[in-house]
Amino acid sequence: MAKPREILQPFRPRARVLQLLGDELISSPRLAVFELVKNAYDADAGKVVVQLDLRSGETPSITVKDDGEGMNLETIQNIWLVPGDDHRQRQRHALKRTTKHNRLPLGEKGLGRFAVHKLGDRIRYAETNYDALVGADALIVVTDWNEYRHPDFARIKASLKRPVIVDGRNLYSTTKMAELGFKYYSIGRTANG
Repeated sequence: MAKPREILQPFRPRARVLQLLGDELISSPRLAVFELVKNAYDADAGKVVVQLDLRSGETPSITVKDDGEGMNLETIQNIWLVPGDDHRQRQRHALKRTTKHNRLPLGEKGLGRFAVHKLGDRIRYAETNYDALVGADALIVVTDWNEYRHPDFARIKASLKRPVIVDGRNLYSTTKMAELGFKYYSIGRTANG
């Protein structure tokens, strides 16, 4: 009897396997949003804002913003873009807690990242608030979190296409904004505010 020939061949998944896994593992858009909020919890966020934009004539979008610790490029490349990575599981087993809120991570299997594929086919990631402004038409302030009270206005101005701020929380002085060269719209306040 002839000895069986041994062949070593790795799997060669196509890129669409991510979409297929996302569709199968994340059963609904509601669960997908939950998974993204859970990721914010693991990032030690204290606040998460989920914004749904369904304006007529616009491309629908969902934005999930949190005040947690952002991922740097190395983390994105070596952990987040590696399906099934055990980074969070290792943190749990080592009882490694987050610094700000003393949490053990919820994530374990490295599959929650597929939630983004359930919601759409494009991801825009910004590591910081300032990074999110690069190339934007305007800054719109809709929350009065402390980190937004005293920003680096020079950095904001350099990042935006045009120096426009729409302030729904009336955080800034209209006089100061004019002096800094911003077109400033303070919602619900007189021009002298």
